[in-house]
Amino acid sequence: MSKELFENQSTKEVQNNFFEELAGDELNGTFAFGRAMKFDKSEKTLVLFQYDNHIIGLAKLVDIYQYKDGECENYTGEYQFEEVQTISEPVTRQEISSIWNKIERFGQAKPYLEPEKFPDFLDLIKCRVDSIKELV
Repeated sequence: MSKELFENQSTKEVQNNFFEELAGDELNGTFAFGRAMKFDKSEKTLVLFQYDNHIIGLAKLVDIYQYKDGECENYTGEYQFEEVQTISEPVTRQEISSIWNKIERFGQAKPYLEPEKFPDFLDLIKCRVDSIKELV
């Protein structure tokens, strides 16, 4: 999620606008994408949203739909999310690196995060999201 895309909004503004819209009735967890990021559509895929070098939200990925040629002019498909949540105190890269030490910086690439360290991440964010039990 780039600052240019969100016109240099603050982290709180992006959380309030993007995540409320994504979780709201109009989008109902659907996020259209211009170019596909390769997500493993397994039963337990958790997507972390980063903005301005912080993890600011997360959601469970439940489905991926690829548009047919010509179906949509500006997008190539959409992700369907459940349990869309903002993180009240965004997680820094340093905090993530203390769990997954191979994370040196945030960027567009999707790193593989070892699942066995996920409980440490949940401990880190448990006071920062509405409901952890829905995520696991």
